[in-house]
Amino acid sequence: MSAIIDPIFNGLAALLAACYAVSGNYALAIALFTLIIMLASTPLTLKSTRSMMAMQRVQPELKRLQTKYKGDRERLNQEMMALYQREGINPLGGCLPQLVQLPIFFILFRLLRGLTNLPDGAVTFEPKYLDHGTRLYKDLASGNQMVSFGIDLARQANNVVRQSVVEAIPYLILIAITGVTAWYQQKQMQARQSGSSTPTNSQQQMLMKVMPYTLPLFSFFMPLGMVIYFIISNLWRVGQQAYIHRSGPPESLVNDKGGKGPVIDVDEVGDGSRPTKS
Repeated sequence: MSAIIDPIFNGLAALLAACYAVSGNYALAIALFTLIIMLASTPLTLKSTRSMMAMQRVQPELKRLQTKYKGDRERLNQEMMALYQREGINPLGGCLPQLVQLPIFFILFRLLRGLTNLPDGAVTFEPKYLDHGTRLYKDLASGNQMVSFGIDLARQANNVVRQSVVEAIPYLILIAITGVTAWYQQKQMQARQSGSSTPTNSQQQMLMKVMPYTLPLFSFFMPLGMVIYFIISNLWRVGQQAYIHRSGPPESLVNDKGGKGPVIDVDEVGDGSRPTKS
């Protein structure tokens, strides 16, 4: 298993080291690292957008099936799945960006803990995953803190609070920002859903409702470096969704002639007409 996982950590550590070499600041390096990760995940976000648009287009057909098979839940589910398959729709497609966050979260958490590894009895960090010749390794290995703008990004808010409430204020402010940005992202997604006839499945509803409350709670027990990741990734998604909502989906998502999904005419979205196939 380590033969598969270790290269992932080593590669991400090298990317973070490159970001640090450019910025010379731990917080800025994590922010730049996060932006690169979010940019790489953009195709999934666009795929999610296409899935939601396709769901909107088949809403009249879904309502017809619900009326026709109102007393037969099993048959209704069969017909709905057949419709999804026929139109090339993944009913969980809208959840993809949220689901992808989970493995990325665990990888980055372990990566950050490895970089600030402080064995018992050691007085300085012994960073894992990094090439010893990188600036990031040398700076981390020369001390036992990951200080940026006067705040130790390796420490957790719950530990800092027990020692000094005053010292914990910057940590708590950043955690509050995490919650606010997560809440705003949720409201933004809800506004977009309510502005159309797109049905939101129960899994996506649960993720949207829980995230703004669980993220600050998790952040309280996470190294502050992870909180930086949460804030930047939330802001990225807010900006990305605002751009998509304002300018409409890319042409490749509107006329997906090379894929399995329906060809969508943006001017007709929401008028109740059925999608045309290429």
